[in-house]
Amino acid sequence: MEAKEYESVVREFQQYQVEYNAKAALSMFTPPETNKEKQTLAWLEGNDQNPKAPRLYAINVLWSKLNWFQIKAVKKANNGLVTIELLEAKTHYVAKDEPPYSGDTYYT
Repeated sequence: MEAKEYESVVREFQQYQVEYNAKAALSMFTPPETNKEKQTLAWLEGNDQNPKAPRLYAINVLWSKLNWFQIKAVKKANNGLVTIELLEAKTHYVAKDEPPYSGDTYYT
């Protein structure tokens, strides 16, 4: 794959994040290989719930809203490892009894 193709995949995944489309975002994960990976994916997909509902955006521990993102760089090492640097602005849930007492945007 070339840099533009990697960018396209990242943009697709990030757009699913913006839309809270957990099913589509999770469908982009590579297939789990270990039992631990299978359990984690099943938990994120909410397979143990009735009715089945993804947890990816449904619980406070994982809750955040991606407001926008920018691809800063796509780097491919000689060994084939690809690193993609993103700048994201997310709004995170903060409980009333925790400073700063409201949802704030943090830059990561």
